[in-house]
Amino acid sequence: MKPAARLEISAGAGLWPAWARRRPGVTQVIALAALTGFIWELWIAIIHLHPPAHSMAAYWIGLPLALIYALVLVNVRWLCRAFPLRAGKIRRALWVQLQAALVLAVAWSWGAGLVMAHWAPQAAAAAHWLMLVSLGLYALTVAIIYAVETWQAAQQAERDAAQAKVTAREAELRALRAQLNPHFLFNSLHSIGALAGSDPAGAREMCLHLSELYRLTLGLALRESIPLEQELAMLRAYVAVEAVRFGRRLVYQQDVPGDLLRLSLPSLLLQPLVENAIKHGIAGLTGPGILRLEARRVDNRLWLTLINDYDPESPSPASNGHGLENIRQRLAVHYGAGQPARLWLERKGGQFLARLELPAATFSEPLAAPALEA
Repeated sequence: MKPAARLEISAGAGLWPAWARRRPGVTQVIALAALTGFIWELWIAIIHLHPPAHSMAAYWIGLPLALIYALVLVNVRWLCRAFPLRAGKIRRALWVQLQAALVLAVAWSWGAGLVMAHWAPQAAAAAHWLMLVSLGLYALTVAIIYAVETWQAAQQAERDAAQAKVTAREAELRALRAQLNPHFLFNSLHSIGALAGSDPAGAREMCLHLSELYRLTLGLALRESIPLEQELAMLRAYVAVEAVRFGRRLVYQQDVPGDLLRLSLPSLLLQPLVENAIKHGIAGLTGPGILRLEARRVDNRLWLTLINDYDPESPSPASNGHGLENIRQRLAVHYGAGQPARLWLERKGGQFLARLELPAATFSEPLAAPALEA
């Protein structure tokens, strides 16, 4: 599984171009320029009502004043962050913002009025409009900042929730995969111990096959998904280990079309099924038993069917059932509800069928070559 759940969403995604999102300061510069231009245009409009003798000087003196108030508005975000709109603190935040708006509006309009009285006394009577507009601009700026902060908090909460799900999912998958190797190793060592006294050559051969198997699975067990061809290679090595113990009683067959070998599936998914088939099927037979794996692609689904002979009258060995339950849990965690994967179990006469139904997705990650090297 790709750590998909790791979402990289910029704080201003959707509101600003990509180049602006990559540079957090650009957003403030754009807002500062827009506010300065708007306030300066308002200043010019008021002066234009009663143009003084030196109108150009009166127009330009308003630019630094507009820039000062625009700087104040742009940095109001720090006050908004100090007093966020949270449950139980909304009234306090709004009261602080109202006081700040009144103080800034009075101070700026008073200073602008003094400048206007000196450079354009004919237009000084209209200076009260600056106070009303400054209040409106402050309220609009605060509303936008609070809206953006709320949106960003919601986006961050969503990212955190998604990351938490991914982390929990990866941890669960690692725990489930970790159950496989100790269980299989215990069974293999038990078989080697049983052969050591009666068949030393067979015990040595089984040790070699077991070493080869773990060489193959060393890298695969650490991966969440692998191509079917690697799973089959590991499976053949596992059957070779068991064939030392069962000899001609175990006949393994494989029917997998070549165009399915690059399809993806969770790593080490088939080994518990094969182990279950040998333990509950082949082991109870007195003669040769066939263990056959078939793979088919049906309507963009991968069907993996494991068929084994078994004796219906043979008593079943004791089992804790962890292998099949492990597979069901791994399928549920790996694929989730969006792409259901299922495990079917069925008896037909003297055969037992275990069928896996998985989404047919092509494996696209680089192969774990180091795990296949000597």
